[in-house]
Amino acid sequence: MSIVYLLIIFFVFYFAQSHIYEKYWNNNLEVDVKFSNKEIFVGEETYMITTIKNNKWIPMRWFCFQFTLSRYLIFEDETTFRAKETMKKAFYTLLSYEKMTKREKITVLKRGIYNINETFISSGDLFGRYKFVETRKNDACLHVYPKIINIPEFKIFLNKITGEIITRRHVIEDPFIFRTIRDYTPFDSQKLINWKASAKSKELKVNQFESTYSSEVLLLLNTDKYNSWDNESLIEESIRLAASTACDFIEKGIKVKLLVNSFYKNTEEEISISSRNGNTQTALILESLAELNVSSTSRPMSEMLEEEANKNTSDLTIVLISYYYAAELYEKVSEALAKGIHMQWILPRINHEEIKLEPSENIFIWEVNEDEKAV
Repeated sequence: MSIVYLLIIFFVFYFAQSHIYEKYWNNNLEVDVKFSNKEIFVGEETYMITTIKNNKWIPMRWFCFQFTLSRYLIFEDETTFRAKETMKKAFYTLLSYEKMTKREKITVLKRGIYNINETFISSGDLFGRYKFVETRKNDACLHVYPKIINIPEFKIFLNKITGEIITRRHVIEDPFIFRTIRDYTPFDSQKLINWKASAKSKELKVNQFESTYSSEVLLLLNTDKYNSWDNESLIEESIRLAASTACDFIEKGIKVKLLVNSFYKNTEEEISISSRNGNTQTALILESLAELNVSSTSRPMSEMLEEEANKNTSDLTIVLISYYYAAELYEKVSEALAKGIHMQWILPRINHEEIKLEPSENIFIWEVNEDEKAV
């Protein structure tokens, strides 16, 4: 008789627990995955933080948490590169009112915007007979900026352009109209140094005054391709060059305008950033380049260059970044130079690749190693 009672108790418990888990398994259950940083540069490390809270008395014998992960986010303990986007899955055992936090170091291999907008959770009853599944919204976003180029050869080239801009200044700053304090650069006069601010920050600072003339650089980033199978590393290197050039000029107090003949990711909005300087402009340009979609172009660069060259650009320096140098673009560059427009062309090429253009002081060849393939 006792065996019968035990069987009855067992079946009552079995069906009761399955009903309880089916109804309450996802109550007061919090799951979240986020990045420890909002913005980093390519090649830098950050942490992916997973937090799970079981805020109820019902324990969970097993709990599965999963989400889609880009192949360009590499975990510290990974020994092989993932060839495609994968589903990251982890299993846990959660006690009553237990909180679990997991921090995993990751390295990002490619610029872009990485979102984790959706997660999938699943669990079951104590006996594993039933499985329950649910989709949860998530809000994790990581902006990965192009890696900045700090090679001396490139810095010398940028300093050369800066020197040319400074010598063309035809209006001096008004020493009676103070604007701001900024970092000292080798091109600043020692008379402008603000010694009080420098002592406070332990770095040289200079006063900046209003002027009726403001140095400005127009960056034209070209994403035109010869063929759909062109080496992607040349486009990605062009984007790195654009980011590095913009950061360098803005740091020197020069206003920068950026135009790209491509769209933001998942939109049909052409990238166009008006002329400004300062940290806000730097962040805006880097974020836009991170979100740049190079799969298609909005219009030929020759058309964009012609449009800008027809404007009043006597005090403007144009920096064109383009590995593409077909006849129609070269013609527009020649026309702009003939008009007296101050212009420099940065032309990335695969190491030792022949460039079929006449040598010119307005063309700066930037070599990309052949083994630096885009991931």
